[in-house]
Amino acid sequence: MKKKQKQEQLHAIDVVNWDYLCGLSENFDPNALEEELCHRKITFEDGLRVFAYDFTSTANEDIRDRMLRDVLRNATQSHSSESASLVISTFAKALNSEVALFMEFAKQCGIKLPRQTTDDPC
Repeated sequence: MKKKQKQEQLHAIDVVNWDYLCGLSENFDPNALEEELCHRKITFEDGLRVFAYDFTSTANEDIRDRMLRDVLRNATQSHSSESASLVISTFAKALNSEVALFMEFAKQCGIKLPRQTTDDPC
């Protein structure tokens, strides 16, 4: 019996759409946002830009992995596997990234997701 070959571990940089994140963080000034937030609430788009800025501002692979892992874990904490899947899918799409890669990265991080079935319901 052959042992299953271990899949190569994904890194955050393999999962996100780098060009899109660079575009989100381009001309972003975190100090200006901080001043703006004195007069309004933070939006989902603001959060994406902050994430993109922080992510693209470091060259350290471990830090990038930790950043994405922490965002995914915090966003899915205390959620059902179905709800966690929806949250991760929404985040991946908002970052113009491949949902399947985000799901695989999330699984590597210990986030419980629904089992994939091979049956096509259509």
